[in-house]
Amino acid sequence: NDFPFPCSGIIATVFGATGFLGRYLVQQLAKMGSQVLVPFRGSEDNPRHLKLMGDLGQIVPMKYDPRDENSIKAVMAKANVVINLIGREYETRNFSFEEVNHFMAEQLAVIAKEHGGIMRFIQVSCLGSSLSSPSRFLRAKAAGEEAVLKELPEVVNL
Repeated sequence: NDFPFPCSGIIATVFGATGFLGRYLVQQLAKMGSQVLVPFRGSEDNPRHLKLMGDLGQIVPMKYDPRDENSIKAVMAKANVVINLIGREYETRNFSFEEVNHFMAEQLAVIAKEHGGIMRFIQVSCLGSSLSSPSRFLRAKAAGEEAVLKELPEVVNL
């Protein structure tokens, strides 16, 4: 065992870990003895609060670019579990509903499938997501679910 903390054998890359749900998930994974890789974009301050939830080296923030496939592969390289919490209920200048909620989820699933060592992929969606929803956000979430399921039929979809 190379780790200084009790290890569950899980090395999880948690996309969207700096969001609302992410902090609770990272804390639970750390309590179980998992190593948690936290991809983040933007400032080094974004994931800082998460590092306190585990022992030294247990929570590993990793800067990445969601539009760069090699960057995504790098944050998934050592993982055996991938959890996608990425979601946004509003659009920004840089990211549309479809890009964040559909295409990013699909890209993560494709890369995880290529990886070969991912034992479990968990896609966290949204209550009420449906392709027939009047909401563009909920339609994009549903399209993301379908795209992930197409790539990884064994996916756990929450």
